[in-house]
Amino acid sequence: MKTLVTYSSHLEASNVPLDVKGMGWTAAFPAPNITVPVVDKHSPISESEHGLLDDESIEADGDINPSKFEFLGKEIDAGFRVAKHAGADRFALSLEAAYLLAQGCAEGACSFPFTYGGREELKGVIGGRPYPIVAIDTERRASRRRVSAYERTLSGRRDVSPHVLLGFLGAFIEDEKVEFPILVPPGTETNAGQVTITYARFRGIWSEQYKELEQRSKVENLSFSQSDPLPEQEATPPEPTVVSENDETLRRYLREVSSKFEEK
Repeated sequence: MKTLVTYSSHLEASNVPLDVKGMGWTAAFPAPNITVPVVDKHSPISESEHGLLDDESIEADGDINPSKFEFLGKEIDAGFRVAKHAGADRFALSLEAAYLLAQGCAEGACSFPFTYGGREELKGVIGGRPYPIVAIDTERRASRRRVSAYERTLSGRRDVSPHVLLGFLGAFIEDEKVEFPILVPPGTETNAGQVTITYARFRGIWSEQYKELEQRSKVENLSFSQSDPLPEQEATPPEPTVVSENDETLRRYLREVSSKFEEK
């Protein structure tokens, strides 16, 4: 939001008849959303370097170089739907982002002037049921803030308390069976209670499939080592140079995990 203020002030000082607006939302990775390298997004899984895989190296690189990746999933889609409620005077928030910020404000970690615009149906979001329209007041002109204050008084609207907003959003999330957002501070170790249900399910499938693939790889390697040696006139197959055996095992495993997860 500081960036919005800075850039808007620059436009005003330059007498440019434009304004800026913004919004914020959250999305969990590697499940239920996925990170896809831009170079691979139109390639079949068998032909791309990574495919639609939930690989930790891809996730880490996505954090460092987000412009080189596409981020896909239902929470990403919801963010774009909510974006239509953004304006020069309001920073739109997704349900999960609003919950986290309201929680922070209620605990005294921050202070934001929240607004609530009722509920509205957003196509493809929570099954089409009415969605809470929450935003942060970002009006920068003093004269317009004064007008808004008078208007709120005349219409009987009051400022939204973060404690009340937090309670409402928490009840809404629980009733709609939306996963509660979890935000772990950087450098903090997570525990079993600090992951979403979707991620815990994904990790379970991931672990089972990896164990199976690792065992299969051991059997294949053992079978290969016990086979008859090649005739002397035939060249010994060269060692792989692109990926190691462990990398290939993990890649095969991830491909199976991704497929399994989509099936469920």
